[in-house]
Amino acid sequence: MSARHKWSRPQKGEPVKAHHITYGELASFLRDRGFTRTVSAGSHVAYRHPSSPASLLLPIEGNDARVNTLHLAMAKRMLVDFGFMTDEQVDRWLADPTSTQAA
Repeated sequence: MSARHKWSRPQKGEPVKAHHITYGELASFLRDRGFTRTVSAGSHVAYRHPSSPASLLLPIEGNDARVNTLHLAMAKRMLVDFGFMTDEQVDRWLADPTSTQAA
């Protein structure tokens, strides 16, 4: 039996963790890690890293809007899969986006 992936759909009765990360906080977090932001097709923003194939495409939202849970999962997977951070480091930041301990 294979282990369930950390970001899989919650099973019945499993709580869905609420989060409070905004698109502005996520943008700042990615920028601090060397990602550049460009507007794509007028409705989305692309975050790309110059020394890696890592990229993330998100809808344009206000800086104070909460990040969609799926978008947050995509950002985490990108950061972990491309070796920018560990799962634990991202989780620490998600728990407290003002913390500098996640870096």
